[in-house]
Amino acid sequence: MKLHFRWHVIPPFLLISTILFIIIIKAICVPITHDEYSAALYYPTFSFWQIMKYPDVWPSNHILNSIFIKLSIFLFGITPFTVRMPNVISFLLYAAVVWNFANRYFQSPTVLYYAVFICFLCNPYLIDFFGLARGYGMSNAFMITSIFFCLRSADENKKSHLLLAWLFAALAAYANFTLLIFFVSLNGILILILWRERLTRKIPAEILGLQVLSLVILTFLFAIVCYTPIHKMQSTDQFVYWTSNGFFRDTVLSLVENSRYGVSYFGIQSVWFSCVVVLLFVTMFIAMLLKIFKNRFSVFQDLFVVTFAMLLFTIVDNIIQTVIIQTPNLTGRTALSFYPLFITPFLFGIKEIRTYWPRVARAVSWFLIGMGIFHVSTALRMNQVREWWYDQNTYTVLNYLNEYRMKHNQEKVQLNTSWWFNPSFTFYTQTGKVKWLDLTPYHKDIDSTSNTQFYYIMDNDWNSLQNHYDPVLKFDGGARMLLQHK
Repeated sequence: MKLHFRWHVIPPFLLISTILFIIIIKAICVPITHDEYSAALYYPTFSFWQIMKYPDVWPSNHILNSIFIKLSIFLFGITPFTVRMPNVISFLLYAAVVWNFANRYFQSPTVLYYAVFICFLCNPYLIDFFGLARGYGMSNAFMITSIFFCLRSADENKKSHLLLAWLFAALAAYANFTLLIFFVSLNGILILILWRERLTRKIPAEILGLQVLSLVILTFLFAIVCYTPIHKMQSTDQFVYWTSNGFFRDTVLSLVENSRYGVSYFGIQSVWFSCVVVLLFVTMFIAMLLKIFKNRFSVFQDLFVVTFAMLLFTIVDNIIQTVIIQTPNLTGRTALSFYPLFITPFLFGIKEIRTYWPRVARAVSWFLIGMGIFHVSTALRMNQVREWWYDQNTYTVLNYLNEYRMKHNQEKVQLNTSWWFNPSFTFYTQTGKVKWLDLTPYHKDIDSTSNTQFYYIMDNDWNSLQNHYDPVLKFDGGARMLLQHK
């Protein structure tokens, strides 16, 4: 029997390998960032049960992330890479699902097949979180897996796929509670799929009732697990760090701006790109309504309708949550999951267009491929991540201080810092990586009376210290400065 090698899989395999290489290099080389400190050093000190019950009220405890980091430290010790390893591994799950998703639903035409990989993998903002000790990369990997099994359930009518879709949605929410809105919407989609089977396959009402009851019981048990952390955060108003300026401004515009990653496209502002996203959303919404009007409940075997309904339900859940519970809109990294949620029906929409206008679908696919490759190659930053850009120079500062110490035969060097930078440096002092550094404890305000040897600040703190310090290192034209006492 002659085996035929599928040459078309080589480009996506190379793309996945390249993105994985970038993630690993950044996980090794990018300094520990502000919000990673607690995930890497604080929460792993608690037991698994304590982590699950939330030892404090801060939303920075992404439970599954904290548990896996604790396990990684136990097995491999504590380094920047080992605390980030769980999310690096989660990229393998994310990429494997994208691979299966493309091979199952987008084998033809080849150009659209390639566009699937580009769309899911070439967002530099999303890539960042697979190399950080936070729960956002992990939660997105679980979410895309849940979506995949939901599609399998809608396509093949297998209850095992339905159960796996529910399970991975629960894992996504437990890795990052902002995904609870996805978990709720996924349950709604699963019920619609079960109802469609009842109508099209004449399943008895008793069987449908039992299936829905099983979902309700599972969801209730998961709600019990989540109650304590959610109650602690809600009752202590831990959401004051975000804003409530409307879904478009806080969520859509924020996600578009971050996904651009600082790349300028002919001076076009992010608000116009956001308007294009809204226009695409409205177009897909109208297409879904036409399909539902034509096919009624049997339409929930249509994968475009299933994926768009998932996006729509998640948005509605989000808006209802902001109205009833008075939580702010998701923004920045908390809104990140809307990217793969939007991309999935968008790709199925292009597949629909191919049926009627194949040249248009081909042209759009080539455009996505070209723009995706250009964008990720232009936006790529190997020494920083967008969300915590200000921590990119920690290693440079440490190297300078260590060289100064050795040159002047000092056993230790004193360093005071702005509150922005302190957690990053604290990671290295508390893990014994820089035993020679005498770091001032965290404090919110600039100490204008400080007499430590060195002070690392943002540029707007310079006026408070210029009488006592001189700059010795400047970054980004003085946006961040290392000062030495006069």
